[in-house]
Amino acid sequence: MKRLVLYIIGLLLVCTSCERRIEYNGEIAQPRLVMQAEVGEGDTIVRVYVSRSRFFLESGSDLPDDYLMPDALTELQREGGEWQTMKWSPADKAFVLKVSPLQVGETIRVRASHPDYTSIAAEQKVVYKPLCLVQFYNGQENTLMYNKHKRYIVLNMLLQNYILTDDVTLGFCVTCQYSLMRKTLPPDIKLITSSYLQSFDEIFASADNMYSSEVGFNSRFELFLMPGYPNAKLTELRIPLFGPANWEDYELSVEELHIRFSAHNEDSYLYRKSMYAALESGRGDGPDIGAVMNDMLGSEEPVQIYTNIANGYGIFAACSRYSIDLKNLKLVEY
Repeated sequence: MKRLVLYIIGLLLVCTSCERRIEYNGEIAQPRLVMQAEVGEGDTIVRVYVSRSRFFLESGSDLPDDYLMPDALTELQREGGEWQTMKWSPADKAFVLKVSPLQVGETIRVRASHPDYTSIAAEQKVVYKPLCLVQFYNGQENTLMYNKHKRYIVLNMLLQNYILTDDVTLGFCVTCQYSLMRKTLPPDIKLITSSYLQSFDEIFASADNMYSSEVGFNSRFELFLMPGYPNAKLTELRIPLFGPANWEDYELSVEELHIRFSAHNEDSYLYRKSMYAALESGRGDGPDIGAVMNDMLGSEEPVQIYTNIANGYGIFAACSRYSIDLKNLKLVEY
């Protein structure tokens, strides 16, 4: 019995962890104002998000909203005009200002100040909206190709005259909303879901284009084509479809095809690319074993988020967008 007691005591001593307090001797970064804003051709409302940064050892909330700065003085200036004070909107969690439509090439300046922090500022020139065309199957209006066996819809796009300057990156994404109606009893079962254009390998490997590492990058469901990428026809952009195993028991119909185009200046592109790199390094939505091992071994380089805010952090981007919504689409199987 005594041996058992001694064994248990020894096991407890072995398993008891020793805590050692390590003092941080590095540089402590003081908090700065953070600004996020975006302007585009034709915008009539400008929103500027202002918050403050937080040192990683600072105690407090981890909720981003707790670091918003609604009492900051935030102002906007258009092409050398008067500075206008922006109004805080609790609903938008941002400073908002209604303006007449922004024009291409117009210089927009924003600044924010607070008694407890260094004032920040940034400026941008508005870029144009890109021009892209959607091509349908055999020229038939609103007709798409559908591969029943491989379960995807095919879309063709023509990037004609979308490059008007040599410093604008094209971004686009495609969302397909479709439904599956059961053919057999009960016939009233209808499944409605959405899918994104997920793979861009076909673009790089198509006959009209040559693969290049300088083409840009695919950030989740949006593809970015760098300046200098040739006007081209993007063939067989495949939108995967998901549904039950007994696919043959359902009738497919496309409710809507939403295509969003965006033109990004260099600041906008570099910011998005750095954010994408941060997600891919293992800090995104899912475990990355390689990134975890790099963290453990200390060999992973930190990801620097691109910023163009003077005396602060964040991004003031020039990004013009427009969308195409296609409805009542017809499908042709192949």
